[in-house]
Amino acid sequence: MSGSSDLFPPPPRKVPFALRAKLLFGGARRQASWLMLGLSVSFFFVLAFDASSFRYFRGDLNRAEGAVVSSKRTLFTTGVFSSGGALHDPGYRIFRHCYEFAVDGNKHAGASYGPELRKNEVASITIEYLKNNPTVSRIQGMTPGIHLKGGGVSLIIVVAIITIALVSVVKQMLKGSKYIHLLKYGRWTMASVVSRNLLSRNTGRE
Repeated sequence: MSGSSDLFPPPPRKVPFALRAKLLFGGARRQASWLMLGLSVSFFFVLAFDASSFRYFRGDLNRAEGAVVSSKRTLFTTGVFSSGGALHDPGYRIFRHCYEFAVDGNKHAGASYGPELRKNEVASITIEYLKNNPTVSRIQGMTPGIHLKGGGVSLIIVVAIITIALVSVVKQMLKGSKYIHLLKYGRWTMASVVSRNLLSRNTGRE
């Protein structure tokens, strides 16, 4: 009994940080869930969510005439994936269009992402900008950043992956918190094994 008391001092006990981390974040499989969650969230906010348009271009905007000074093709398209994973609509290639426009005699510049412009569209384009801040602008109908516009199925898949990974992570953290609480405040006692059942057999390690 005294040996058990030495191993389990009276609560509250100090749980080492390394053990806390192990219990909260789990082993390799759970850590893979954390990695999947991080990558999915990053992918969503960088490519799938048009954060700039959501933040700046929802209210009343001023407009001005501008001109595109250069266009560069990117690696991205607006292709849409079907539920089976095949690319059933290749969409169009996304270009980065750099433009200039003037407000009250002051010249401003910016860049927007969208489809390739025809030659007759380059010389005169409509620019939308914030009323009190012309430095925040975009070409009308385009976005100031790359996102998966039109990729509804792709967006659903990303959200599903985030949900699955988030549920796995939360379950592990709740389970780990219970174990930490048990180690810190639990009381020990003696028990006897009354029965044993083989639940699974590991081939090659009998």
